[in-house]
Amino acid sequence: MKKSTLILLIIAASLVVGGILLCVVGLALSSLGVSGKISFISLEGNNMVTNEYEISEAFSDLDVLVSTTNVELLPATDGVTKVVCREDPREVHEVFVENGTLKLRMEEKPWYQKISLFSVGKRSVTIYLAETELGALSLSTNTGDVRVAKELSFECATVTTDTGAVAFASTVQGMLSVKVDTGEVSLLGTHADEIEVKSSTGDQTYESVVCRTLSATSSTGEQEYRSVDCRTLTASSSTGEQEYVSVTVAETMTLRASTGDISIEGCDAAEVSVVTDTGDVEGYFLSEMVFYTETDTGKVRVPKSTSGGLCEIKTDTGDIEFSAP
Repeated sequence: MKKSTLILLIIAASLVVGGILLCVVGLALSSLGVSGKISFISLEGNNMVTNEYEISEAFSDLDVLVSTTNVELLPATDGVTKVVCREDPREVHEVFVENGTLKLRMEEKPWYQKISLFSVGKRSVTIYLAETELGALSLSTNTGDVRVAKELSFECATVTTDTGAVAFASTVQGMLSVKVDTGEVSLLGTHADEIEVKSSTGDQTYESVVCRTLSATSSTGEQEYRSVDCRTLTASSSTGEQEYVSVTVAETMTLRASTGDISIEGCDAAEVSVVTDTGDVEGYFLSEMVFYTETDTGKVRVPKSTSGGLCEIKTDTGDIEFSAP
């Protein structure tokens, strides 16, 4: 390598390093507080602190909007509504009542103020509610988990998260809407008028659920239903399996899948419609059903009955196999 070329490379590298250093100093100076302390890079771990916010103002609705915080809603055992936050002292949550709504917010710091050589742990918020019968619930988080206790009830509820898990056990008089990406959804003992759940790769679990209508959509995540009682049930998935055990549907049960298998064990419905591509469909019903089956290359074994509810099953290559009640 020529000497002149080497010198040019050294000069260029020096300019790049110098530019980076100038950016670091500029960002650091921009984070100077009143005390003059730089909060750009933390060389020590920032220990989480627990702050308690007691709520004295009246409210009926609940609105929670956070990012990485785990959120849990519980009934207050001492009759006092309060919000207990485990949080970074540099990035605390904002808790306030506005227009009859208890709101929880967290405004995140710029990325350069989060640089630390040590992990600060997971944020969490626990909301203790003295009044267990509330109006609208709106709860949104990115990576935080969500847990809502069975002792609470809402007029309507909307829960959204990306990678966080949702465990919802409360009663909802109207619509319960849950939307997640890769996080799991568990509805355990939930009572609602309408339930709508959408997920991508996360599994869905329904146990001891009572509702008028239930609609569930997933991609690769599995769906599992146990002891579910509803008027109509609509479920669709791509590669994820669907399993139904002791499910009672007063009217129509509509199931759709691509390559995922569908298993129906000890269920009952007035009318059943199942459509899959390569997924197998198997199981048994509690009462007699009149089967209408259609498949291209799949095998078919179903009871021959002339009375009972209608069960229509269509597959491409998937097998269809049902036993008598």
